[in-house]
Amino acid sequence: MTHSVRIRMRRWHRSAGALAAIGVLLLVVTGMLLNHAPSLGLDQRPVRADWVLDRYGIQIAAPMGYFVAPFWISVSGGQLYVDANAAGTLDRLRGAVTLEGMIFAGGGDALVVLDGAGHRIDQLDRASLPGAIDAIAASADRVLIETGELWHASDSSLLAWTPSAAPDAVTGARPLPVSLARAVVADARSRQLNWERVLLDLHSGRLLGAWGPWVVDVFALLFALLAVSGFWLWLRSRHRPRA
Repeated sequence: MTHSVRIRMRRWHRSAGALAAIGVLLLVVTGMLLNHAPSLGLDQRPVRADWVLDRYGIQIAAPMGYFVAPFWISVSGGQLYVDANAAGTLDRLRGAVTLEGMIFAGGGDALVVLDGAGHRIDQLDRASLPGAIDAIAASADRVLIETGELWHASDSSLLAWTPSAAPDAVTGARPLPVSLARAVVADARSRQLNWERVLLDLHSGRLLGAWGPWVVDVFALLFALLAVSGFWLWLRSRHRPRA
């Protein structure tokens, strides 16, 4: 091979190496972080950056809620909220009432019990309920729930339910105050994605969209070519006559 070809090969090798360094650095940093993701808590750390959430197309509609003085009770993104504070998971919310200093909120197959400060203290699942909850009300010292077209009243310990007449009034859901709705949506939205998932997608290139994995493949091919060209240049330098 001529001297000019060797010079061009060395120039290409240096230029390609500089470009490949970007990919190497990205893979090394994301790889190291992923290896220690559990200890760093990345699998539990929600993403609050709007541009990242927008990249994933994560959108949550403003929830409706129930005002149980002094709190607003709502559900967003599978989370039960007392004002803007998450209080555990709940798929659906069909009502919320206060009774004897306690708050009862639920829907579907779950009835959640909160204390007067809005802290979750208990939950009744489908096995402890007469059916799926369509509405909740309170009458005297009893919690009432509607299942289908039937109303049921609880005993004082919430262990037994008996058929009951429909309550005089049932409070419907209302839009949350604008500032509160924004805070609830922002928190619920962030809980749909954690930083471990973002790093995994960045490491594989999927964060860049449909072309992302191809970009990573190009870098991998570039690494291979650099290894081959570097080995070839090393061999040529060993066999070159010494001055």
